[in-house]
Amino acid sequence: MEKEKNTMNNDKMRNVAVSMWAQKQENTALRQRIPGVTLCGTCMLLFFVQSMGQTALFFDGIDDQVLFGDAIPPLGHVFTVECFFKWYGGTDSWQAILERQEWGRQEWGIIIGGPGSGYEGEIDGAFTYDGDHGNAHYISGPFTINDSLWHHVALVGTGSEIVVYLDGQRGNAERQEGPLGAVDDVEVSAGSLMNPYEFFNGCIDEIRISSTARYGGQRFDVPQQPFSADQYTIALWHCDEESGDSVFDSSGREYHGVCRQGVRRTAGYPFVPVHTFSILPHSAASFSLRGGQATIRWCWKREGGKSPLVYTVDGHVLTLCGRRK
Repeated sequence: MEKEKNTMNNDKMRNVAVSMWAQKQENTALRQRIPGVTLCGTCMLLFFVQSMGQTALFFDGIDDQVLFGDAIPPLGHVFTVECFFKWYGGTDSWQAILERQEWGRQEWGIIIGGPGSGYEGEIDGAFTYDGDHGNAHYISGPFTINDSLWHHVALVGTGSEIVVYLDGQRGNAERQEGPLGAVDDVEVSAGSLMNPYEFFNGCIDEIRISSTARYGGQRFDVPQQPFSADQYTIALWHCDEESGDSVFDSSGREYHGVCRQGVRRTAGYPFVPVHTFSILPHSAASFSLRGGQATIRWCWKREGGKSPLVYTVDGHVLTLCGRRK
């Protein structure tokens, strides 16, 4: 847990810090350092983006849970339930990552096998057609994890099948026979069943419930930006509150969550940020970057004296000056 605290302290900033440093080149001396972008040569700029996470929910695997209320509509025929998570093992034999279940009543769930289950680290999807947990269907495997790293999981209903995806890879599926069984008075929960029971030990971030099948095929690229609300979003929790007991719903529907038993905050999934970069007056170009690097070329305007290079990173105006020898 101490490691998690230290990571969180380093990653509190929502926007990634961008750094620049300049190296002495022929006929040009540039000497300014600003922390992720590299300036090298008199006519080339390399822009590097370093990922930093936002906050996430940390569950101790003992009694932590978040309840999101029972007003969230049932999933029906076509849906996606997804989140990012990191698992630390815990002690319960089965652990609920996301659920809509209370004892014998259940609509759906995303669970992981814990110690003693015989399926340790296995990611399963669960659902019913009649709301009776005794009649639950399980989509098991083939995914097993034990690495304490971030993963993306999605339970997707297309109307004809229900599929589990992990990190963009299609797992097992089951033929879909109808809409899922509604349990209107059971709350959606994270970290345990509503009961509470089956406590999850790990981190959960960026939870979204949708009324469309957002993923299909054998594989897809895992989202590298925080989710955005659209016409298909039923609920969206970014989990970015740094303190307090509330987890705000960004869908506009106000399905806000409540933390129970001291759920803590920690460093979130390390999304790749988007930065806007421009150079003036040598280039009028302005563009966005999603990680990696880009190259910008320019030329000095003057033959002698100072040649200012004015640029902006995420709206902050900075200036470098090159002086000819």
